Amino acid sequence: MRGVCLIHHRVCVSSSVLLLFHIIRKSVNAADAQKNKENSDGSIFR
Repeated sequence: MRGVCLIHHRVCVSSSVLLLFHIIRKSVNAADAQKNKENSDGSIFR
């Protein structure tokens, strides 16, 4: 039973971390898009 709880807890933690990472990546991508709009040379961000 304890193993199942640990696995479940681990899944919960990893999914929340993935969600957080996704949100951070989304905001970073938005910032990069804004920079690309201001500075039309996109090769800097590749």
